[in-house]
Amino acid sequence: MAIIVNEKRAIDENVFKYENRLKSPTSRFLESTPVFVDYYHINYDETTTDSGYKDVQSIIGNQSPIKYNKIEGFPLYGIEQVVLQLAQDDQGLDTTFEGTGIIPINTIKPLPNDYFTIPTLKDDFLFRVTDIDYDTAMPDNFYRISFMLEYIDPVKIEELNKQIYEEFTCILENIGSDNNPIIEKSVYKKIEDVKKVYDEIANTYFSIFYNERYNVFLGEIESNKYLYDPFQVEFINRHQLFNSKNNLKSLQLSQYAADEKSRIKYEKSVYRFMERPDVKFISNFNYVIYQGIGRKNSAFQKWYDPSVYVLDLVHNEYQLEVYSVFSNEFVTSVQLNGPTSSSWSKLLQSYIRRENITLSDIDLSMHEIMYDFDNHLEIFFTAPIVLYILKNIMNDSISVK
Repeated sequence: MAIIVNEKRAIDENVFKYENRLKSPTSRFLESTPVFVDYYHINYDETTTDSGYKDVQSIIGNQSPIKYNKIEGFPLYGIEQVVLQLAQDDQGLDTTFEGTGIIPINTIKPLPNDYFTIPTLKDDFLFRVTDIDYDTAMPDNFYRISFMLEYIDPVKIEELNKQIYEEFTCILENIGSDNNPIIEKSVYKKIEDVKKVYDEIANTYFSIFYNERYNVFLGEIESNKYLYDPFQVEFINRHQLFNSKNNLKSLQLSQYAADEKSRIKYEKSVYRFMERPDVKFISNFNYVIYQGIGRKNSAFQKWYDPSVYVLDLVHNEYQLEVYSVFSNEFVTSVQLNGPTSSSWSKLLQSYIRRENITLSDIDLSMHEIMYDFDNHLEIFFTAPIVLYILKNIMNDSISVK
């Protein structure tokens, strides 16, 4: 895959500005390395007693009324030295071990008698939260927990696991974003499954349509005749459809054939329609083509490549050779909510009709349509739209409501 390094993105996303370093307490610990723990957070609603426990021994066990939500991969900050000390202690602990740590902002509100384990340690250490301190000194408030080593006992961890009510996974990159960093484990599994479908479609599309000379995607109209869609380029770049999150290497397609009306034309394109779908405005989205060598100062003219044609909107009804993005059959099916020929078409139709689409509705074999080249341009036009839809569904499943 041809890639460029997006230096601006690297600076914007990975370097704190000096002013923010001074003002934000977040930088005090987020610049350090987190320790990923399995955190057992008391489920207050499902626990049949209040949290003012005095007998610590009664918290874990068959008779305990306490229920926990287990959060896997939860980052704790400021406990690196704790881990180092425990990892290097070959003699075992014969004294009380205590420490403090910081809970990431906008994740959970810790409670006394929460527990956590550190999977990377070879021994079965079980820590109990003993006290909570809420830092209100600066705007980005966070919780500091005090904890103690309660047990070094795999049986106690097994007993604690029997008190789990729900299981969650923490997504580190979502902390501080509009997406929920703590999601149900079952939802996370579904996201991972859909992400595999997404990657399969993206990688296959790239292998079929990417042209390295021009750094664009070209659809095959017929033998030795290829189509460049400037509106598709705008759509793909705008939504970063071929770029993985948190990856500084990114694909930014080259834009050719722009004119003074490009912005207005994009508003009338199929891609803008999919950004704000409405079944009332579904159409074939007709277009015309012209040879790229006729566009001054374009790479197509520079290479004098007569094989590349550029897509443009229909200017008037008298243009003879007019093509369509969507077939009449598909448009009718969307309008009438009729039967569809594939899960691929069904996804497009449901999205245009603004139906509620969940992760469970995604056919995990839908990427296999990419191997069918009976209608090459149909795949060329619709695959980026399908990627856009899948991306939105995954984001919606973890967005903060």
